[in-house]
Amino acid sequence: MEIIITLMQDFNEFLSSFTTDMHSLDDFRRKNPQYPPNDAITNITHDAAAMTRKLLDHLTRNNVMQKIPQKVEVNAYKMAMAAWTNAFHPDSGDRCEVILEEYGERFGGDMNLMPTLECYHTVLDAHNKSCSAFFSKRKKEGPKTKGKNTTPAEKALGLLRILNNVHTAGDMFLKPDVKMYATALSVVKNSLLNWECKRQLMFDESDLKLEMELAVEAF
Repeated sequence: MEIIITLMQDFNEFLSSFTTDMHSLDDFRRKNPQYPPNDAITNITHDAAAMTRKLLDHLTRNNVMQKIPQKVEVNAYKMAMAAWTNAFHPDSGDRCEVILEEYGERFGGDMNLMPTLECYHTVLDAHNKSCSAFFSKRKKEGPKTKGKNTTPAEKALGLLRILNNVHTAGDMFLKPDVKMYATALSVVKNSLLNWECKRQLMFDESDLKLEMELAVEAF
């Protein structure tokens, strides 16, 4: 168990070094985070994040035979999610959101262990890594599904709406804060830099129409 947690920490440190170094050494990257790096970095960061996911799966599978402290398991979920916030890949946001759903199913009834607002921040950060030029690649290489391919902006605003609804219903722990709104708007901004995303958002007829218009007007 200790070895798995250590490996997950190592992969997260490795992944964050890419983002930290690029932002600190490259002025263009700091000002234009929406543009993806080259394919080599995309593949490296994806593989490292995917490995943290495999380590999480191994840990949770073994939990049946070897009782793992719940706080350790929670930390593992959070590290697996955090890995995708530093993976420059079309599926970063989706992969992170799947882990959050599994985490919620596992500890959703426990007030001390259930996902916090910070976990939703993590998902939005991961969606931010799936923006702009990645949308076209996602449409070409992603799984064939009926209907349109949802943009990172739509997913970010959809997540924001869910949290607003949950908070309105009485959950005081998941009230969206300023940081969450700012990150969601950043995802929208970066998505709009891709012409296919922009066209889809501008002509969207879903129940997120109002949120889309407000976000588009903000930029």
